[in-house]
Amino acid sequence: MTGVHNLLYTVPPGMVAIVRDVDLVPGVTSAAFIFLYSGVTGATWCSRALPTVNVQVEWRGRQVFPAGTDLRASINVGGVACDVSVSGYLLTA
Repeated sequence: MTGVHNLLYTVPPGMVAIVRDVDLVPGVTSAAFIFLYSGVTGATWCSRALPTVNVQVEWRGRQVFPAGTDLRASINVGGVACDVSVSGYLLTA
């Protein structure tokens, strides 16, 4: 992804998404922060300061996203590239 606000995934109708793992490798300096949040509810569920360039940032846990909500990532420095990997599973609601 590149930029400040990025849509990563929208949960389809009739489903519930469970996010388990997120890995990010940003190409930015320690002045940046990464936020993972729901664009629908506005709730931030992960926020990390970036220690150095190209250091992997990890989140592990279980975060539930009901149908129609989305997972978004934000870097507080615009135009910066960041590799993102998100894993989890979908359940029928």
